Amino acid sequence: MARKHEGRAAELDGKLNAATADLERATALINGLLESKKKGLPESVAKLLEGRSIFEQLEIADAFLAAQPAGSGGRTASTNPTPSPQTGGAQDFVRQAIERQHTRATAKDPYEAMRR
Repeated sequence: MARKHEGRAAELDGKLNAATADLERATALINGLLESKKKGLPESVAKLLEGRSIFEQLEIADAFLAAQPAGSGGRTASTNPTPSPQTGGAQDFVRQAIERQHTRATAKDPYEAMRR
């Protein structure tokens, strides 16, 4: 009976060693992934991650990066400044409107015939 238990113990010991090795590989992979994600985080978010478990840190980093606009890498794109107003365009438009009103008020008004 002792031999049966020794065989079972050896089998379980092998499974435990395999599971431990898998866990170490997974932890190393997660740490590497987390470190690569931390590079794109601002300092305030990095401070938020301190003292948390690896999985909580990964969740926070994923949530922050997912909330960023696509392709921005954590930074918002700058916009072009508002162009300065056209200096002559508005005045020319007003001048043309006044000339049209003046033309209509005189005998040369092309719409005079329609008003009769």
